[in-house]
Amino acid sequence: MSGVYVKKCVDDVFDASEGALPFKLQRIAEDELGETPAMRQEAVEKLKQLLSAEADLKANDDVKFLLRFLRVRKYNVDLALQTIRNYYRNRASCVSIYREFLPSKAPQHVRDLLMVLPETDVHGRPVFLCKPGK
Repeated sequence: MSGVYVKKCVDDVFDASEGALPFKLQRIAEDELGETPAMRQEAVEKLKQLLSAEADLKANDDVKFLLRFLRVRKYNVDLALQTIRNYYRNRASCVSIYREFLPSKAPQHVRDLLMVLPETDVHGRPVFLCKPGK
């Protein structure tokens, strides 16, 4: 039953707080990452504290940005912090690549060849459109 959310228990409800995943992905995140609203908030706060203690790192402290790193590291805050350090170290060492890394700056023939549609498919996946004949 694709797209159907089955409650595991009585208090299993849809989470609409900041940084929450779309409804159909919340169950998967809970099963695979152990993500709950309380755990998510606690991990984000701890990561923000660790980032503020880093004097030489001026990291983005937006919740959605931090959750990317927490989710990829399955909510291990120390590993997420190391991944953020690596992210900024890479951006600093390759400034020439990231400075003009905008879709509008890509050559027209590249933009004609491959594009990402603004909306996702019915399963929430991004849709890539490739036109190799051009």
